[in-house]
Amino acid sequence: MGSVVVGNWSDICKELLGKVPLKFFGGRIELKWLKDNFKDIDESLNPLEREQYTQVYIMRLIRGVLMPDKA
Repeated sequence: MGSVVVGNWSDICKELLGKVPLKFFGGRIELKWLKDNFKDIDESLNPLEREQYTQVYIMRLIRGVLMPDKA
């Protein structure tokens, strides 16, 4: 069995998204923060940045369209 890998949210966000929100809510990122920080994809983005934008787009789709908060 493998060992448990522990990291902090800031490091994980920096690695996966290239940006870090100022605050987290129980390990969650506000949808508004994602929208504000990943608005338009630019032609000048490098392949890593394009991947990060794609990951955010997928997260926004899952949270905003497939699993909306109906409360």
